[in-house]
Amino acid sequence: MIKNACSFELIEAITLHFEETKQQVIRLEDAFLALNENPKLLRCQAIEQLINDVDYTIESTKFGAIRDAGILLSLQKIEHYEIATYSILSTYAESSNENAIAELLAMSLNEEKVTELRLEKISNSIRFDS
Repeated sequence: MIKNACSFELIEAITLHFEETKQQVIRLEDAFLALNENPKLLRCQAIEQLINDVDYTIESTKFGAIRDAGILLSLQKIEHYEIATYSILSTYAESSNENAIAELLAMSLNEEKVTELRLEKISNSIRFDS
């Protein structure tokens, strides 16, 4: 996505979120460790389809504002999915009195919400040439 985005702001947002995602993975590993559980890597079909949508957008558009708009649309869908996931997991951890885990999940949830706002701001700034 980074090499196919046109807008500097979009490239920056994708890059920043990629780094945040690495930290989120570490937090999830820490949560599993705190629960004395081994995480299992499972592919999420919904996220895979949303990523396929990004690939399709890139393949079917020219470099520029239209492509950026399509990438943003797909990324915002992914953010909504991630926010929903972290939100319910955080709520479940809180209700299970797993406060340390709830805090880890809340940190990731907040990052996702900030990313969503960043993407929304970028999408509102796209200008299409007539």
